[in-house]
Amino acid sequence: MLSKKNRLTKDLIEGVIKTGKRFSTDNIFLKVSKIGQKDSLFTFVVLSGATKKATTRNKLKRRARYAAKCLMGNIKGGLAVVVFFQKTAINKGFSEIKEEMTKLFKKAGIITF
Repeated sequence: MLSKKNRLTKDLIEGVIKTGKRFSTDNIFLKVSKIGQKDSLFTFVVLSGATKKATTRNKLKRRARYAAKCLMGNIKGGLAVVVFFQKTAINKGFSEIKEEMTKLFKKAGIITF
């Protein structure tokens, strides 16, 4: 679970979705926007159209949050990130999700490796 200081609030999510820059891979896409804080903020979204079961959606979000937590030491500050999962991401394991998120974060310039 991400700490409270790294979570996006509902009022910021809409702004990021409207004005953020989009990056995507096969199973995941994200919107990134700069904010005036020193910490980066994240939220993870799995639409109900991907699967009807809330337990499956929650499982995918838990895996993604933990992957982001593992990468947190290398993530630049001052960014708001909304991560969306497509229907094809439902059957992916943790290692696949973490690997794909790492590639996507590199593509978006979020990670400082």
